[in-house]
Amino acid sequence: MKRLEEEMQDLKHETKDLKDLLYETEFKKLAFAISIPLKNTLLQRFRTEEIRIDPLNEDLIDALLNDTRPFGISKEKFSSIKCIYEDIADTIGIEYKQVIEVIHGRQQCNAEQHELLDQYVRQCKRSGMKLEFSGLLEHLHLSGLYKYKKSKMKILRKIFDFYVAHDEYR
Repeated sequence: MKRLEEEMQDLKHETKDLKDLLYETEFKKLAFAISIPLKNTLLQRFRTEEIRIDPLNEDLIDALLNDTRPFGISKEKFSSIKCIYEDIADTIGIEYKQVIEVIHGRQQCNAEQHELLDQYVRQCKRSGMKLEFSGLLEHLHLSGLYKYKKSKMKILRKIFDFYVAHDEYR
């Protein structure tokens, strides 16, 4: 009887580990899809201010996360770059570091998630439904993800709602 209890406990832990891994993977996919307009906004701002570096450059994102200046970027240019990220964060209504974290998470995903978001947007437009974060989660079968990463999901919701309000998901 004791051995059966131990095996059940082990199985319970393994199931939780698998669920955590699945949710982490699905969260990254969702973050990638939602951050597409954010990436486009960054690209546009960098072009407007004639900053000739990719706003998604890994070294740049790491430097912004760690508040260090990457090699080869002047202090003034780095300050301008940081201001762009801060302005965008303020406009969306989230913290500067949260924008950087979303972009950092985006780098860890693949492009097929863009198609899933497009499917949801097209479906909503065809049926005249409003684009909603909860609807996207249902469409992607990720409703349980909200409980798993509640604080990070709130950030993604704000980004999604901001870009829906500005009709950036087309």
